[in-house]
Amino acid sequence: MRIKKVIFIPFLIPLVVLFVDRTLGLLLFLLVLEKLFFVFPTFGIEFTTLPTLYIAIHYNLLYSFFFNLIFVPILAFIKSYFIEGNTEKLPFPEGGHIIDFLVATLAFYIKIFFPNPLTFFVGILVCLVFKHLLSYIKSKLVSSFINPYEIPINIFFNLIVFYLLFQLQLL
Repeated sequence: MRIKKVIFIPFLIPLVVLFVDRTLGLLLFLLVLEKLFFVFPTFGIEFTTLPTLYIAIHYNLLYSFFFNLIFVPILAFIKSYFIEGNTEKLPFPEGGHIIDFLVATLAFYIKIFFPNPLTFFVGILVCLVFKHLLSYIKSKLVSSFINPYEIPINIFFNLIVFYLLFQLQLL
């Protein structure tokens, strides 16, 4: 199916946000790029958790809620409808979006324990392990396959990105 111009509209959001918060703008850009154009398996590398945790830690839980239960499903819908041609998919939150919001809730409530870089990364690690524990339970309940190699790749990838953002003084 021919890619329509409408799929480029979501890129306006990170562009606008970039002027207010460079880190969030960058994370949203990566998320939009991944959700719309990475149509191959990412082997555990995904960009949804990064802005979800960042919003919960640096702003508040309500923004993270709206981000994960409205913005991310709309991106998934745009990809499904305009790129893949699936006219049956509706823009509703899925299990992974709800799990990411639960992880953001954990991050929001434990952020008081993040006064220095070491405890920050330990806290992020706890959140990521919690995410994958919930994902594993969801997979077992719906009898879907989960690749065990994706878990350490995802945790490592997210920690590296947070470390790079920290080193660039963007966190």
